[in-house]
Amino acid sequence: MKRISYIIIISAILSFLISGCDWLDKLLNRPQENSVEENNIKYSIKVDKYRYNIGKEVSIDFTITNKGEQQRIFGTSGTGGCLSVIGFLIEKDGQEIFNYPQYWLAYFGQLVLEPGESKSCSFLWNQIDNEESAVEKGNYTIKAFVGQTYSGQFFVSIDFVIL
Repeated sequence: MKRISYIIIISAILSFLISGCDWLDKLLNRPQENSVEENNIKYSIKVDKYRYNIGKEVSIDFTITNKGEQQRIFGTSGTGGCLSVIGFLIEKDGQEIFNYPQYWLAYFGQLVLEPGESKSCSFLWNQIDNEESAVEKGNYTIKAFVGQTYSGQFFVSIDFVIL
C-alpha cells in the first residue's frame, strides 16, 4: 500500500512539473516588444516569441509612429529614385550576419507621417545569413532603422534566441 502511495505521489509531482514547464515555456516564449521614442517619433519592433527552434521563421514587425503635432518626412523628393528605407540588420553575438537590401521595405520618394499616423512593415526571416547558409544556435539581435540608405544608425532593437 505504501508503495502505491509513493507511485501516486511521484506521478502527481511529475505531472505537475511537466505541465508547469509547459506553462513556464509559454510565459517565457511570449511575444517580445521594444520601443524607443526620439524627437516625437516612436520606433517599435516586435518578434512573435523569444525562443525559436533552429530553421523556424522569425516573424518581425516594425512600426514607426509620429507622436508629434507636425508632419514628419523621411527621405528626399526628386526624380533620382531616392529611397526612404526601413531596414533590418540581424546580429549573432554582436556580429552582423544578415543585412541584405532585397529584404528592405522601400518607399520610393518620401515616407510621410501625419500627426498620430503610423506605418508598419512585417518581415519573415528564414534563419539564413548573408552567405545563404543556415544560421547556428545562439543569441541574436534584430536592429531596425529608417533612412535614405543603410547608414548604421539604428533606432530600436530586440533580442531573441535560436535553440
